[in-house]
Amino acid sequence: MSKNTKRKKEKVTRIRLAIINNDTHKPLFVIRGTKFKFISSAIFLVIFIIVLAFILVAGTPLKQFIPGYPSTETQLAALQNIKKIDSLEQTMQTWSIQFANIQRVINREEPLPLDSILNLNKGQKAVEINRIYAKKDSLLRDEVKKQELFNLNSDNSLQIKQVEGMLLFPPIKGIITQKYDIGEDHPFIDVATKENAVVKSVLNGTVIFTAWNDETGYTIHIQHENNLISIYKHIVKQLKKQGDKVTAGTPIGLVGNVGKLSTGPHLHFELWHNGEPIDPTKYINF
Repeated sequence: MSKNTKRKKEKVTRIRLAIINNDTHKPLFVIRGTKFKFISSAIFLVIFIIVLAFILVAGTPLKQFIPGYPSTETQLAALQNIKKIDSLEQTMQTWSIQFANIQRVINREEPLPLDSILNLNKGQKAVEINRIYAKKDSLLRDEVKKQELFNLNSDNSLQIKQVEGMLLFPPIKGIITQKYDIGEDHPFIDVATKENAVVKSVLNGTVIFTAWNDETGYTIHIQHENNLISIYKHIVKQLKKQGDKVTAGTPIGLVGNVGKLSTGPHLHFELWHNGEPIDPTKYINF
């Protein structure tokens, strides 16, 4: 063996790591190796510990104990908030659709199908319909009255004849506690009945609006033929949703004592024809 080879072997530092019994001085565990092997083993051990810690934190509930990391409950609450926001956006869109349809009825135009109204309102901000209902639809009635003053072609007798030719189904059986009186700003009737009585559609039609209102509970609007709209308020549980087709006598909800304006179980019922309120008792036998 050459001298150079012997010198290289002499330069290699060998290390022995041993665990010895203190009483007998007998080796219990011995690791031999070079300095390079010990350094490589230490680096490998550190990398292994880091990888193991990452797997435990990423794939187990231990990550919840890390400060600043969102817990499962926090993530669930965030998802629920997102769903509530989506629901509120849909409700506002529904109000916007109904308002557009009411405007067309006021202007004596044919109400648009729901799909057409959606396209019409695309890109517009939702309208605060809840504020309009809180004023008992006074803005709507004032607008109709103003238009009637300048409408020389209005033919109320023709409108009445169109409604008289229809067969209207009683929306509910009960006692009329407040009659229709356009002069007293009461263009609707209140029908007292028992709790959870079934409310029915007066004619074939399409549900164009359903929403909750703090003053009147659930409100349901149904579009019928000949520009006739029926409105039902103080509904405690709605059985139909917007866009549903209904026939005369179809249950649409349950009446109750709901809303700030309610003093007992009753149905608030309105009939509108071509944007003008009409007396329901003239065409329906309660």
